[in-house]
Amino acid sequence: MKKVNAIPAVVMLTAGIITCLISIKKRYEALDTLLILLVVLILFYILGLIARSIIFNIVKKVEEEEAERLRQEELLRQQQEEQEKAEQQGETVTEEAAESENV
Repeated sequence: MKKVNAIPAVVMLTAGIITCLISIKKRYEALDTLLILLVVLILFYILGLIARSIIFNIVKKVEEEEAERLRQEELLRQQQEEQEKAEQQGETVTEEAAESENV
């Protein structure tokens, strides 16, 4: 999850580097380059925040589904154990009844 927190910064900085390279290649003036860079950094930071939020929601949903699946498996396991115990007790009662008839 720590890697997901870095998404806005990585997206913003990558867009900033690309913007700088394009500005240098096209020989924009410094003030124009800085204004364009500012706008690009802000926009891509917002896009990174949106992406991070979407990823957080997906991860949270997957974790909740996994937790629910584990709860269901545990419940099923407990039910099977109880059923096995009940069957063993039933066999014990049947054996005792058979022994008392033999006496």
